[in-house]
Amino acid sequence: MAQQVNSSDFGKILQSEGVVLADFYSDTCAPCRRMAPVFSELVEESKGSFRGVKVNVSSESDLAARYDVMAVPTFILFKNGEESARIVGAVPKEELAEMVAQNKQ
Repeated sequence: MAQQVNSSDFGKILQSEGVVLADFYSDTCAPCRRMAPVFSELVEESKGSFRGVKVNVSSESDLAARYDVMAVPTFILFKNGEESARIVGAVPKEELAEMVAQNKQ
C-alpha cells in the first residue's frame, strides 16, 4: 500500500529506498481521484520491488515546488534518490508500470 508522506518523511524515504514512485496529487483533482486506485493497485502488484508514496500538493507545497510539480497528478520515479522518470496526467496503469520497469534496472 502506498504511504502518505510529508516533507520530513520524503527525504528519508528517498535516501533509504532504491526505487520510489511518488504520486503528487490533490484531493480536489478529479483525475487524481481516478488515478488513486490505479496507483494503489500498481504498488500492491509490485510485491515490494519499489516503494509507492503519495504527496498531497495542497499540504506539501514545498515538495511540489522542489520537484517542479506544475500539474496534478504527477508521477515521479526516483532511483537512488534521484529523479529518473516522470509522467504528468492520468494515464493507464500499463504506462506507469512500463515507466517503472524501464527505470528499475
